[in-house]
Amino acid sequence: KNSVLVTAHQANDQAETLLLQLFRGAGPKGLAAMPTKIKFAKGWLVRPLLDFSREELLQYAKAQKLNWIEDESNTDTKFNRNLIRHKLMPILKKNWPGIITTLNRVANHCAAASELLENLAAEDLANVINAKDTINIDALKKLSSARQDNVLRFWLHTLHLSTPSEVKLHEVIRTVVNSRSDASPVVGWQGARIRRFQNHLYAMSPLVPHDNKVILQFNLKRPLKLPADLGVLRAKVNKKLAAAAKNKIFTVRFRQGGEKLKLAKRQGTHQLKKLMQEWQIPPWLRDRIPLVYCGAEIIAVVGYYNIVNMPIYLQVLKLDTV
Repeated sequence: KNSVLVTAHQANDQAETLLLQLFRGAGPKGLAAMPTKIKFAKGWLVRPLLDFSREELLQYAKAQKLNWIEDESNTDTKFNRNLIRHKLMPILKKNWPGIITTLNRVANHCAAASELLENLAAEDLANVINAKDTINIDALKKLSSARQDNVLRFWLHTLHLSTPSEVKLHEVIRTVVNSRSDASPVVGWQGARIRRFQNHLYAMSPLVPHDNKVILQFNLKRPLKLPADLGVLRAKVNKKLAAAAKNKIFTVRFRQGGEKLKLAKRQGTHQLKKLMQEWQIPPWLRDRIPLVYCGAEIIAVVGYYNIVNMPIYLQVLKLDTV
């Protein structure tokens, strides 16, 4: 925590990185190449030599009679960076002697442009974001196409999800943002998914496969680890009603269809399916909500409903997808 990792990247590395990003079709953020200082884990990554060329550092090292180890892979042109360094860069230097300085200046310009885009995205996100980090689609549609792209990338970055390609991002706009309000489309790429429910966009990691037919025995005295990375469930027993909990069998199950339960202050029984619609639970989560049973009766829909006169209070320690 608060430590600093210092690396020896220099101006030539910066120029090579910019070219690599350019050949990949990167935008301003990618073309900004390597920042001098950036948050890394719980500390910082710092590159104090970016303003010095490889030639300047080599000259200094020889003058100071320094010893170093030369990595033999540095000359292997099967690596793209080495191909640029040993094949392309000499040609560029011959025609444009100041190319290293020029490319570093381009990287600085792109870094400034990227910062401005990020500031604009932060302002736009504040105007379209809802509770639970979802995006209001009507508000999003009021932005220009370029600002929609910009704010969606920034939103995903704040959620620590991978950024989609331009093609995938346009697919999100076309098939998710512009879909019918009653549709449930999804667009995915490596490490991320964007879904729609009603008038909101949801972004998340890919859902872990889940068997909703599993039945888990729930000992109220011990935390229960839920399957499919759904979290940990813990019960707090009401001391006044603790005696009523003895000899009761508690289990945790998941919705399969046809479940009914009684609600306080509402007459009759109610279908769980309709209640989940009423509670506006997104469809992809409905068979992942833990249902706590006492015998054959549902006493809790975790996170949404708990029978008040039962001898336990349910507390979720970690239930990321709900």
